[in-house]
Amino acid sequence: MFDPTIAQAMVDFFAAAVSRDSAHRPDTAEDMLRGWQRIFDTVTAQPSPQDDDAAAERAEAATALAAAGLSPRAVSALTAAQVTTVGELLALDSTRLNRVVSREAKPTRKEITDRYRQWAQRLGKPRARPTGSDLFGLDDAVALLMSAVSRGKSATRTLAAELLLGITPGLNAFASTTEIAEKLGKSGPRGVQLLKELQDDWADGEGTGALLDAVADIVAQMVSDFGGVAAVATLTTEIRARLPEPVSAPSETAARARAERAAGGLLRVALDRLNTHETVSGEKQFVRRRHGRQLALLATDETLLAAAEAAARRADDLVSADTAAVIPGPTAARELRAAFAAGYHSVTDPQSPVALPADHRLVRLAAAVSKHAAMSGRGELHDTALAPADAVAVALRGLAQSESLSPAQIRSRVAARFPDLDRVPLRPHLDAIVARTDLDLTWDQQRGEYRFADPRPPSATSMHTRQPTAVPARTDAPDATAVGARVNQAAVLARSVAEHGFLAIGVPIPPDRPGEHERVAAQLAETHDGQVVDVTAALIAAMRDLASRQGVSWDLIRGADAAEPGSRDAHGLRTVVERVIPQLWEELRRNVFDDEVSDKPLILTEASPLARYGHLDVLAKLSDLSAPRRRPVWLVLPQLRGQHGALVDRKPIQLGSPGGQFLLWQHTPALLAAGDGTTAKKVR
Repeated sequence: MFDPTIAQAMVDFFAAAVSRDSAHRPDTAEDMLRGWQRIFDTVTAQPSPQDDDAAAERAEAATALAAAGLSPRAVSALTAAQVTTVGELLALDSTRLNRVVSREAKPTRKEITDRYRQWAQRLGKPRARPTGSDLFGLDDAVALLMSAVSRGKSATRTLAAELLLGITPGLNAFASTTEIAEKLGKSGPRGVQLLKELQDDWADGEGTGALLDAVADIVAQMVSDFGGVAAVATLTTEIRARLPEPVSAPSETAARARAERAAGGLLRVALDRLNTHETVSGEKQFVRRRHGRQLALLATDETLLAAAEAAARRADDLVSADTAAVIPGPTAARELRAAFAAGYHSVTDPQSPVALPADHRLVRLAAAVSKHAAMSGRGELHDTALAPADAVAVALRGLAQSESLSPAQIRSRVAARFPDLDRVPLRPHLDAIVARTDLDLTWDQQRGEYRFADPRPPSATSMHTRQPTAVPARTDAPDATAVGARVNQAAVLARSVAEHGFLAIGVPIPPDRPGEHERVAAQLAETHDGQVVDVTAALIAAMRDLASRQGVSWDLIRGADAAEPGSRDAHGLRTVVERVIPQLWEELRRNVFDDEVSDKPLILTEASPLARYGHLDVLAKLSDLSAPRRRPVWLVLPQLRGQHGALVDRKPIQLGSPGGQFLLWQHTPALLAAGDGTTAKKVR
């Protein structure tokens, strides 16, 4: 920056020289003195602060920085970054801007950042969108980030990126800079420097900065959806769901773990970049809380952090009281609501209202942050040290005495019910675990399955697995079969209504009536005053809404349905489906588990997308025998040639009692139980 004192000394020096030479050349000496005085006046002339502020207020995106109220030194610093107008400054990536101002003196740094924040607030900051960002897969995102640091960069920096993104194992996604440096054999300060260098690479890379901004936007939306506070573990899971791994990966435990780690790495580097945005803009979007050395919570307010941690402590207390207990979701939610509110009011006005997260999300939040608690697939709380025998007993509770299960079925049921526990072992170790339960299941070597030692008929309160007995009808009666079917079918439907059960209804499709299952669903809804939900139509509507909100062409998404499996378009469509499935599940969960108790069935049709994109667990949650349904749920399944039984798009759905939760529809007159004739509500 120009120093007026030095300038004055230069003028005084030349004035003295001129005075000594004035006797010889008086005219020339006077001209030189006047010239230097003009230079001094021009260079040292500083506009008043009021003039600077007025120029900054008038500035528009096209205004040159020199005319926008910035000092010559600030203009010079930004010119080095090829920024000459206000609009170019606002469009400059925050990471690059931070890099530019870090080299300047404190007054210049403050001047630039203050003007940047002022103009960003008034004019808005343009943000680039990654091409096809809503159609990115997890592998594509990681590959794009690595492409920005793999060419011409040091081996250490490349290895640091691989460690952060989970390509090279051995480091937690949210490891500290010291841990990163130790892993690389470097000093602590080098770890900080490496992270800054990587953020510089991603700021300069083609599409990488915009990708990380898109991930940060997803995080902001999720934190908002979760009531302003979310666990990092939950955010990692949601990122993985929205940027899915290849289709083959979910069937492999190791592949799922790699995908979870990659999602955590992507979340971490996106939050690191967001931290740079917050530093430059001066606005803190999230407050963060670490547990130990790991990032654990994000929130929009400190009071929500205190509330979440209070709920987590209460969750630990609940599961520690009895490590073998599984606490029902409603009970856990009631206890956690009180703890959340108490924690919130402990750091703010006790009279201030507290916005509680939804029960399911509150249980999930507390479990994710706690030390010893975990959430089951049914929203229950349990200890992370729950014994395998206790887990098997809970997962298989409610089985009909006449049922049998293979070892794979037992393991899959336990894994679905308790996803945070280690997988139960295979036989013969599984025999000892089953023997320690009170289920009285024994291994049948000949059949290769576990069976009840005493195959007693089920009680009146459990799911029924056999048809009611009746006196055999006369074989010469033309409608004997129809009469028997009428009695049995009506009884099954009535029982399902009374018990608020889950029933899969298989409807044979005659060649001349391809829409027979839709007709049956409408007839059931009309007779029982039910509500029909077309799952495919609901998903399409949600996808169209998402495309409209994100600015993605609907024709692009619709055309991806015919793409080759594994292609980029197929990955993109899968990503869109992954983003709307949680919305569908929330609607179903609210209808089935949260609304008023009702005998009016919820009738689901056209569920094939759930099988096609790997989300049959939605139906498994609805069909669970121990699920506290508040209304009956009926799933209408077309029985096509070669597809008979509880199959959705040729894939079996998980039923708690296959014999008692599946009904093959009979095409005979008056098979429906008498209803009140109320017209059905059909949701499309």
